[in-house]
Amino acid sequence: MFKNNNYPKTLLLSAAIGAAGMGISAQALADQYSEAAEKWVDEAFQRSTLTREEQLAEMEWFIQAAEPFRGMEINVVSETIATHEYASNVLAKAFSE
Repeated sequence: MFKNNNYPKTLLLSAAIGAAGMGISAQALADQYSEAAEKWVDEAFQRSTLTREEQLAEMEWFIQAAEPFRGMEINVVSETIATHEYASNVLAKAFSE
């Protein structure tokens, strides 16, 4: 099929470079989500019974749990009460970031 005997080496090198790039990209995304979590803990979630470290641990759980839903648009219908307004205006924005 290919007359070049270096083809398997070239293919392997290309695959390795691609995998390394994906690893760097995945790490950059993880850092992005962690930085956003820290921002929300420091700015919006200050009134809490949890320590900052406990809040960040909770946010890390949400970062992992949200992975299958990234890129989706989720619509919710609920009655207008203060709790739901807070969830809509604050929490939804926090967890989309």
